[in-house]
Amino acid sequence: MSKVKTKTNKTFQIQIPHKIIRSSKMDCTTFFVYAKLVQLYRWRGSKSEVLAFDHTNFKYYTNIKSNQKLKKSLNKLYEMKLIRTKVDELPRNQLLEIEINPFFDLNKVGKEKEDRFSYTQLPYILLDKCMIDEIGHTGVRLLYYYESYTNRKKTFPFCFTSMQTIQKETGLSENTIIRYNKILEKNKLIDIKRHKLEMDGYIEDEFGNERAYFQRYNNHYHVNIERIYTLHEKLSQKNKI
Repeated sequence: MSKVKTKTNKTFQIQIPHKIIRSSKMDCTTFFVYAKLVQLYRWRGSKSEVLAFDHTNFKYYTNIKSNQKLKKSLNKLYEMKLIRTKVDELPRNQLLEIEINPFFDLNKVGKEKEDRFSYTQLPYILLDKCMIDEIGHTGVRLLYYYESYTNRKKTFPFCFTSMQTIQKETGLSENTIIRYNKILEKNKLIDIKRHKLEMDGYIEDEFGNERAYFQRYNNHYHVNIERIYTLHEKLSQKNKI
């Protein structure tokens, strides 16, 4: 199958390792903070692990309302060894400096091919503030999650992970997942093919009596990557008005 040229092929992508996307130890806000730090690292040419930035602006663009929430997320990343800086206090009149762990940068850490991990990439515009205003940190996390289980080499690529597995690997409740799925569907960022309990034939019990056998199939989640661009353009134009 020939490769179709899309905006995705030529847009800056933010790559996140699967083991982070699927880590129940990380809440969605902390996941988003990490994604923004990776974006900043890549945006600056991957030259230095030390990232210096204005934390007040960072809070605004990540939709984090308090210093305490930002500190909590950063220190969770420190606990998980994804950054090397413990934040006791946020600076008042100077830039915040965070040293990121560049384990994901194969050019820098020199990993052999067989040691490389799997990752998922999505367009950097997904992390823009207008998108977060619309779908939240949880929406971004779920898009990365569904895409991480999608094989794009297939004709009809989709994720078919069970609700129980999604809950286990993201730490989200079923109600939260359902709520944000509706938000993502409303914005046409995902399509969900829902599967209900269906009869799958008959089986015999130990006495030879037949009874109906039912099977519950997992939902199919398809991420509409091109819609990320469409929605971003729409929201950007709206904010200009």
